[in-house]
Amino acid sequence: MKKLIPDENNWKNKLSKFFSSKGFYVVLAVCIIVVAATAILLTTQNMKDTGKIIPGEAANASQDEATKAVSGKLDKTKAANNNTQSAASETAKSTPTPPKSGESKSSKSASANAVIKFSCRPVDGPIMKDFTRDINTFSESKTLGDIRAHDGIDFKVEKLTKVRAVASGTISKVEDNTNGITVEITHSNNLKTRYAGLSKQNLEDISCGLKVKANDIIGLVGDPIQIECEDGPHLHFQVLKNGKSVDPSPYLSVPSTADKQGK
Repeated sequence: MKKLIPDENNWKNKLSKFFSSKGFYVVLAVCIIVVAATAILLTTQNMKDTGKIIPGEAANASQDEATKAVSGKLDKTKAANNNTQSAASETAKSTPTPPKSGESKSSKSASANAVIKFSCRPVDGPIMKDFTRDINTFSESKTLGDIRAHDGIDFKVEKLTKVRAVASGTISKVEDNTNGITVEITHSNNLKTRYAGLSKQNLEDISCGLKVKANDIIGLVGDPIQIECEDGPHLHFQVLKNGKSVDPSPYLSVPSTADKQGK
């Protein structure tokens, strides 16, 4: 009868013969294959782990890239706008403004600097005292014996000599002040004229708001004020430009006494 259970000694003998011959090399080859496979698997896993990005970091990186892109576009747009504005500014500077119809630069300049000539003189008498231009032309007061500024022209005339408006305008003041009874007329071009040293006679019809024309009689020469009594009757005439007293001579086309003395 055959044995159902293998002989233990026989099995061990066969296994010993296998390892003593080819079995050692087979086991060694299997170990080498396992080690190599393990090394390859670990290397591949490390490479995959290195390439991974944390979700939060990926979102931040995307936002940073988008922000840089938008900033770059804004910078380019801003630079383009600045270049356009600079070019427009340079063009505007280099392009002369055309004058209005019927006008030229020379005519504008001439009209701005032109001195309007009055139609007439306030009286026909000679000039006895000029307008004070600077410290060297201060006027000497015969009555007080001192030298003082003079803000107008004095015409030597007789008492009750008729006084004329030198140009059209509106009477803006009638008063008795330090220069005696004074009538002021407002004209165009920011000009005013004042007539001082008048008589109280024939002033009944002269009042503020009355419109007058050149050569209209606006009063009569009166007695001189007390501090000018030595000068005798005369008309004190003033011209104001933008509220400031100026020399009346250019407006009247009459030479000053200094000019006469120079001749």
